Amino acid sequence: AALLADSSALFLPTIVESFGLVYLEAMAFGLPIVTSNRDFAHHMCGDLARYFDPFDAKSIADCIEEFCAWKKPDGYALKAQEGLSRFPADWDVVGSMFFDVLRRATDQVES
Repeated sequence: AALLADSSALFLPTIVESFGLVYLEAMAFGLPIVTSNRDFAHHMCGDLARYFDPFDAKSIADCIEEFCAWKKPDGYALKAQEGLSRFPADWDVVGSMFFDVLRRATDQVES
């Protein structure tokens, strides 16, 4: 958390989805995100991120250069908080959602 708090952005070059919550953590801190142009990243970040081709060094360098010239707009942190609202608020909510899925599945089997 301290590293994110002292950061000006999250830079996450990746080619595979992980179970980490680093995108959501960056949003919670109101940090801009610079990451790979992958479906999972778009799902998590939407328009809160700037994207690059993780297999193209020029794309990565260009994206970083564009980010350095970009000024974070007023209200960005609020927009990031709104982006977070698309996801469950905590693990209790996740557990409840999972339980509901299991209950619906067993209800269908019993019918």
